[in-house]
Amino acid sequence: MGRGLLELHLHASPIAGVELVTELLTSNTLVKLTISGYYDLQVGRVFLPALKSLSLLSVYMIDHPNYSRLVDGCPVLEDLFIRDDGEPGCGAFIESASIKRLVVFTRCRPVDRDMAHDLICFEAPSLVYLDYSSYVSESYEFIDLDLLVDVRLSLKLWESTNDIDYSDDDDDDDDDDDAEDDDDDDNLKSFYGKQKPLIFGDVTKLVEGISNITTLHLSPNSLEGRFFSATCSSSSCCN
Repeated sequence: MGRGLLELHLHASPIAGVELVTELLTSNTLVKLTISGYYDLQVGRVFLPALKSLSLLSVYMIDHPNYSRLVDGCPVLEDLFIRDDGEPGCGAFIESASIKRLVVFTRCRPVDRDMAHDLICFEAPSLVYLDYSSYVSESYEFIDLDLLVDVRLSLKLWESTNDIDYSDDDDDDDDDDDAEDDDDDDNLKSFYGKQKPLIFGDVTKLVEGISNITTLHLSPNSLEGRFFSATCSSSSCCN
């Protein structure tokens, strides 16, 4: 990469499976780097002083230490695009002083929930634009995002609650809260009917972390309306 290269795209198919092992990954000219597919990336040190855009697209075999070295070695990085297939990998922990635009897309499986969706942490003091798509996590730490102004969220619950009325506190089939009118057989309802599932995840800290934004775009699926609006009803970003 020492011949004035400006843009590089690396892709490895599942059949190929490429192992990238190097003590030093460096280029003084590279501005845009895309890595996708079945790469086993192992780097001792990264120095990409001109890199402005980094895309990690379904990189299956990059662990957190190597991912961190890659991002830390890009001191002027502005655009970071991450797509995780399965459990959150690179998109679970973002820490960069320079990035301004962050796009994270995680395509989850039900088996990933308890193992991998306990915490999502973003710390990016220069960030102004965030596009985040995933299933809801148990907790969030959105730190030092004071410059963030534009956010797009596409967050989904693990189990749909569209047909369940959480405002009805009794257990009967009527849309009222009269506990004395609860004449249902709970055992029969458990067998034949749909119980109110516990909602996994809490977006409270996510909302607190983006409270300074001026524009919020929510996808139709974002926490199914009720849950998100109940969480952020007191936040200025939702007013």
